[in-house]
Amino acid sequence: ILKDNVTATETDLTDGISSYTFSPAETSGNRFSVIFRTANGTTDVANPGNDNIVVYCNRNNQIVIESKAAQQEGAKVAVYNSVGQKLVSKQLTTSSTVLVDKFNSGVYFVRINSQTFKVIIK
Repeated sequence: ILKDNVTATETDLTDGISSYTFSPAETSGNRFSVIFRTANGTTDVANPGNDNIVVYCNRNNQIVIESKAAQQEGAKVAVYNSVGQKLVSKQLTTSSTVLVDKFNSGVYFVRINSQTFKVIIK
């Protein structure tokens, strides 16, 4: 779905039409948004109520993972973007790990073993 933020209309891009016209003819950096929808799917992940692991973004747009439990060392960590592409994969080696990659603004999902955390970078 392509959402026109100027006219507040939505256009289905899967309808087989190969050309679209939008009025008024206006250009701006945030006129359009892409909306992904799936039947019976979820687009939200609730952060688990685990007080032993904290995942957040620091001021350098890096993801920080802090663990209060020693058993988390050696845990497998993967970071995914909002369309499911794996961006980072590594193991925790200490109780505080900074993923040195700088992430662009967006929503990321950090999977630590079987738990998933959502991080929003502005």
